Amino acid sequence: MKMDHGIIPKAEHCACIVDLLCKRGRLEEAYKFICKMEMEPNAVIWGTLLSACRIRLNVELAEQAVEKLLVLKPENSGNYVLLCNIYASTGKWNEASKFPVGDTSHPRFDEICNIVDELGQQSQFAGYDQDPHLEFA
Repeated sequence: MKMDHGIIPKAEHCACIVDLLCKRGRLEEAYKFICKMEMEPNAVIWGTLLSACRIRLNVELAEQAVEKLLVLKPENSGNYVLLCNIYASTGKWNEASKFPVGDTSHPRFDEICNIVDELGQQSQFAGYDQDPHLEFA
């Protein structure tokens, strides 16, 4: 575009290229393209990669996309859901990911609690109230 037509690519153009690469299953190439973009990739671009990672079950790239999305759109809980679905589909959610009541020994316990708290706040903000009959210790 730039060399042949003198048009400077915008985020929308880059998003289309990422989408096309992802639809062809070329996620690594899409990721490399994103990393080499002249502009800062936006949430749409990272979200496109994340969605493709769900279809192709690419955990590593999904985690990288979610890491970027947490900075750009931390209020979007859908990104967490997609990553959880990828984990569940690939079997990455195993015994090490289960937490018995009162167990605080997981090395990322504080981080996990913060994310769960944030998700609860976001769901309340979105209008979802906790069932008053449920109690959590």
